[in-house]
Amino acid sequence: MSPARHRPRRGPRAGDRLPDTPAGLQRRVAGPDYHLLLTGPGHAWPEDPLPGGHRDGVSVHRLGTQSPWPGITHALVRPDGYVGYLSRGTDLTGLRAHLDHWLPAAP
Repeated sequence: MSPARHRPRRGPRAGDRLPDTPAGLQRRVAGPDYHLLLTGPGHAWPEDPLPGGHRDGVSVHRLGTQSPWPGITHALVRPDGYVGYLSRGTDLTGLRAHLDHWLPAAP
């Protein structure tokens, strides 16, 4: 499938600055780390969505339905506040490949 088929139809896209929706979201993701935002019902996501080597430097935020995107979506926000990766659904394979490329695990 093409990456476009996995993008949410509404909301910010990869490369966009993360909006402050819901209010206070930008404050929650401020700082030197990457932030994984998980939206939709909590039971949709695994307990530990990150592979072992990527736990350091990536904070996980479960937004539920209070997010910039409708439905079940996951997004990686860079330390500069921009969306670096975005996809609909709970398949985290693409996210893990993105992290492997941009944030290699320490040996």
